[in-house]
Amino acid sequence: MITKTLRFRIGSLLAGLLLGTTMVVLIVVWFSTDQFAKIQVKKELTVGVNVLERVLSSREDLLVNAAEVLTADFGFRQTIASTDNATIKSALINHGDRIGADFMAILNLNGVAQVSFGNNIEEDYLKNIAPSVLTDGGVITVAPINDRLYQLVLVTVDAPKPIAIAVIGFELDSTLANELKQITGLDISFILGGNTRDSEAGEKQFISTITDVNIDELSSNVGNLSWRIPFTYPQSLQSTVYSINKENDVSVYLSIDLHQVFNEFDYLQLKISLVSIFSLSIGLFAALIFSQKLTRPLHKLSAIATNIASGDYSQTMKIGTGTEEVKDLAKSIKKMQNEISQREKEIKYRATHDITTGLINRTAFIEKVELHLSSKKQFQIICFGINNIRQISNMFGPSIGQLCLKKISTYLSKRFICVARSSDERFMAMIDYEIGAEDIHNIHILLKARLQESLAKDSVHINAEIFIGTIPYGHNSKNVDSLIRKLDITMDAGCTTDNEVCLYQSGQEAAYLDRLRIVEELRLAINNKGSNLAMYYQPKLDLKTGRVEKLEALIRWQHEERGFIPPDVFIPLAEQSGLINLLTEWIIETVIIQVAQWIEEGIRFEVAINLSAQDIARPEMLTIINKLLLNYSVPAELLSFEITESEIMSKPEEAIRLLSLFRRQSFRLAIDDFGTGYSSLAQLKNMPVTELKIDREFVMHLANNPDDKIIVQSTIDLASSFNLGVVAEGVEDIETLNLLADLKCDWAQGYFIARPMAGHDISNWLKEFYASNMSLLAEK
Repeated sequence: MITKTLRFRIGSLLAGLLLGTTMVVLIVVWFSTDQFAKIQVKKELTVGVNVLERVLSSREDLLVNAAEVLTADFGFRQTIASTDNATIKSALINHGDRIGADFMAILNLNGVAQVSFGNNIEEDYLKNIAPSVLTDGGVITVAPINDRLYQLVLVTVDAPKPIAIAVIGFELDSTLANELKQITGLDISFILGGNTRDSEAGEKQFISTITDVNIDELSSNVGNLSWRIPFTYPQSLQSTVYSINKENDVSVYLSIDLHQVFNEFDYLQLKISLVSIFSLSIGLFAALIFSQKLTRPLHKLSAIATNIASGDYSQTMKIGTGTEEVKDLAKSIKKMQNEISQREKEIKYRATHDITTGLINRTAFIEKVELHLSSKKQFQIICFGINNIRQISNMFGPSIGQLCLKKISTYLSKRFICVARSSDERFMAMIDYEIGAEDIHNIHILLKARLQESLAKDSVHINAEIFIGTIPYGHNSKNVDSLIRKLDITMDAGCTTDNEVCLYQSGQEAAYLDRLRIVEELRLAINNKGSNLAMYYQPKLDLKTGRVEKLEALIRWQHEERGFIPPDVFIPLAEQSGLINLLTEWIIETVIIQVAQWIEEGIRFEVAINLSAQDIARPEMLTIINKLLLNYSVPAELLSFEITESEIMSKPEEAIRLLSLFRRQSFRLAIDDFGTGYSSLAQLKNMPVTELKIDREFVMHLANNPDDKIIVQSTIDLASSFNLGVVAEGVEDIETLNLLADLKCDWAQGYFIARPMAGHDISNWLKEFYASNMSLLAEK
């Protein structure tokens, strides 16, 4: 069916092209020949007019010579002077016979005929023309004489003064017309009144070489030729007018027979048409043969392309005969078939494998687990995770991070048959035998040791945080989703508790579901304008001035049923569930509203708000903050932001770029929990921050732990070298506070100074604080 349709289309296309070309050729030929014929008609008429002018001019010369000979003869002048009419008439007859004149006459000076032979001429006409003859010495004209046209010459007979007027005339008759036709090749018609369409006037004097024609027909054929179709003749003649005597309205119509002119061209067009039709027939036959030759291999290629589309890449390209273009097309399709086959294999491989390690991915692994579940076979799944793989990649470079992954995949592949890389930092292995807790601990120790040993060969020394989670052998799970979910819950539990080896416990899934309920309840609390959510503020004491001019904003959630939910419980859940952005917006707006209230009370605090990496990565975050500041008329310098060191170090370069945007808006920035991450001096130098917050882990036991003192002293010195302020959090006693002041720390924060409190309690606390001995103690 495809072949017939394609053959029909190609044949129709070629036939259309041939037919169109033939029609164009015929139209061009017809137009060209028709135009050429019209040009020939116009040219012949023009030539005919020129010939007519010369013939009439020759006749005029003959008449003038005859008249001069006659009037110059002395005897003729004596005869005229004798007034003997018989003698005069005899002389006229003799002279007229010699020159073949059709009319001769002698007029007196008033134009009255004295003697004439031939037809009589109207006296009024002669009387009217006599003055011109006497004035000019002679006149040549064409005039009617007794319903006939004559070419006349009138000259004076001088002796030596004019004594008479001699008239000599030649008739313009059918004989002359036929002679002119022979000379010009055109039909000649002499017409008196030819410039009018009065048929009666035309019939009065009409001499023509054409039979069955009248003056109306001749005059209607004067002008441009009309369009015609070959072998049709809308007009039989084409004429042009030549005026002999305008005063007497005497004209000559020169006419050409269009039948003779166009007949040759019509037959030429007929021959060309027949040749074109024959050529068209040959072309159509050739097109049919060509279309068959073209469509057969194209049909084969179409079938091959259909098979390729259905996923069959085993077709061979045997197309037989065909044009070079078809052969090139076959080669291209063959190349396409091979490339698609190769690309599909690569796509299938990428869809089921991890490119970095070459292991199967999570999707392929789940399919294998489903097969085991359906076969009712017992098996055990072990999950391996590197929690700090991103930090390793950021610190040592992506190549080292990939090297770690490859080393782990190599080790696991040698020990287990079915191993997959299930996510960026996790691997899964499935075994059909049981491994106990002790064996898993040994695997953990051995895996870390092998990884350290392998990386040491490449001169790389890192501390990879490897976690292992597993579900007991033969654990009863109804489907693969439930099984994988339990495994993920086990791994998350191990990461949150820093338990490097974690076995699934029956209560873990319930805890996981409870966390999901907390997320949903948090969403409802945020959407309910912060119902049960509140902002508390913990003062920061300036150790140089003893004043409190800075606060840290801390969120609190007092649940109706659960009671107090710590921030370190629901904030990570908010980050994992994507609620952190909504929560941060609520925190920022609530803090700005509180700052605006303090401004009205005459109190000014710089309030620090904690931001997550997700918050600073939002392109619209700065716009939201600036809009809220503008809405509540709060200056930007009363708002600052803190972000933890670990958040920054997950993507240091991106963090530097994003934090730079905050600094351009003049917001102060602090690195929270400094000392617990992996930041280097080079990275710290480039961080667009204004403060470092020493983590409470190094501050709480500062007075009794020399190592902590060294760390705090080094941090303060480091910050000072980079012109950064230092905040120490976790101050629990007066000794720690005084020691921080001695170490030149800028600000202190902790329960010894003040616990976090509601915004409306800050004013009273501040009065009590300044009234106590705390400020004096700080000044010391």
